[in-house]
Amino acid sequence: MMMGATVKNHFAQLAGIDKKDLYVVSIVPCIAKKYEASRPEFAPDGVRDVDAVLTTMEMLEMVDLKLIDPSTIEPQDFCEPYKQVSGAGILFGASGGVAEAALRMAVEKLTGKVLADQLDFKEVRGFAGLKESTVEVNGKELHVAVVSGLHNAELIVEKIIAGEDVGYDLIEVMACPGGCIAGAGHAVPEKIDTLQKRQQVLINIDKTSKYRKSQEDPDILRLYRDFYGEPNSELARKLLHTHYSPFHGDYGQSARRMGDSAYVTHEFTICTCDKCTSRGSKELFGNIYTQIKEMKMDAFVTVKTIRLKENHPGSIYITLDGKQIEESAVQNLNQNLPKLILTSVQ
Repeated sequence: MMMGATVKNHFAQLAGIDKKDLYVVSIVPCIAKKYEASRPEFAPDGVRDVDAVLTTMEMLEMVDLKLIDPSTIEPQDFCEPYKQVSGAGILFGASGGVAEAALRMAVEKLTGKVLADQLDFKEVRGFAGLKESTVEVNGKELHVAVVSGLHNAELIVEKIIAGEDVGYDLIEVMACPGGCIAGAGHAVPEKIDTLQKRQQVLINIDKTSKYRKSQEDPDILRLYRDFYGEPNSELARKLLHTHYSPFHGDYGQSARRMGDSAYVTHEFTICTCDKCTSRGSKELFGNIYTQIKEMKMDAFVTVKTIRLKENHPGSIYITLDGKQIEESAVQNLNQNLPKLILTSVQ
């Protein structure tokens, strides 16, 4: 979202283009980004920061449809004025990457010296649900927590809401276990070590990068010097920062939660009466269940069956959180799930 806001404002100004004439497409491993990009917070004056979102799998499908042979594609540099990429930025794709990039800057800020030797903070890497690290700098201790998988944030969130001092200077939370490399928009890992290999690719790129710290990327430095002014400037906060308000929907019933979890969950129900079964409801149940598993949403979405009396009207009877929906709405949950959930709580 920050890149979209930068392109729509900085690049538009630089190129002398009305931002309404720019069309920004993000290619990401994140399905949630589709809904996020459509939120009003990211459409100031009715102009969206990001106009369309493609997942990596959708991009690969488009490549297949166009019969493009990936081996014939020649790698090219990114375009000016955003050509340079730091290794720290690359690490953002895995759990602990944001924290590690922040630590590389924090150590320099606290010591006033250029960090040259100890650039790797391996304690925050990996796939554990909660990783903690303490870094000592100039007699001061920096306490960092890295959460992998949204459900693992629950305990820390509850403590913060209760006003308890959790003792951390920085908390990184990534919704997908392992980070963006495990995003639901990516290909589903078929082997046990697939995610570890994806993480290692990012680490290797970081190690061989010309610029390994975000604060030494010349394009970022130029962007702040010429446009944003400085970190946390009024313009930077306007375009790069956001905040959300609680969404109070009318569920029509008590919000569902798994066990004693604080997180609201959602429930698909499919009728398996003889009438619906003859129309393929059991196969539809399997299809929905498989889609939810592949999207890694099974911690937040359940799929159940119900047997109604056979006098109910229409085709296969399907509900989401008690509200009936059409069969066509569940055929492509990759695209439709965020809209369905939003509709179900309104």
